[in-house]
Amino acid sequence: MFWSDWGHTPLIATSGMDGSLPRVLVDTDIGWPNGLALDPSNDRLYWVDAKRQSISTTRIDGTDRRVSTRSTLYNFLYPKLKSDDILGSTRYVMLFHAFRSLHSGPT
Repeated sequence: MFWSDWGHTPLIATSGMDGSLPRVLVDTDIGWPNGLALDPSNDRLYWVDAKRQSISTTRIDGTDRRVSTRSTLYNFLYPKLKSDDILGSTRYVMLFHAFRSLHSGPT
């Protein structure tokens, strides 16, 4: 199980489904982590950080953290609407650009 906390000390953590063996994966350079997405075929965890306006990823063991280029991203909480975007939301375009950026190597 994976979760994020926006509290006084923001973090992303993992544990067994029964809450056993809790472990912090990310607790530095993080603001409002949310939107966790697990990619089990590549052993990676993705999340958006609304405060830092970034999309990041790490291996599920907490290593190899990568942050996408922030300048190409749109506001996560209030997406801009454009007629040429998929389903009228730039979230899909944002995710595409961030995914491409994250998989082009460390930034």
